Amino acid sequence: MQATARLNNLPSVQQKLVIKRLHLRPLPVARLAKYTALVVHVSSASTTEVRQLTSSVPSRLIGHQLRVHLCHYRSELFRFSLTL
Repeated sequence: MQATARLNNLPSVQQKLVIKRLHLRPLPVARLAKYTALVVHVSSASTTEVRQLTSSVPSRLIGHQLRVHLCHYRSELFRFSLTL
């Protein structure tokens, strides 16, 4: 930690930081969604397919449309306000 702080305080590094800060833009006010929202149809086999990934759902949902929040590492299925 001390070595990093010492190096960051060098005049040459400080000059580079000033130049970089001139090019920085402010962060957006609104946060971006951490998922992609999709709508899928439940097939007669009680399955849904999202981007070539087939998932099984309860048979009572056959014929319904579900909202999918596709995250980096998982998918969440919603019917109205219920999480499945």
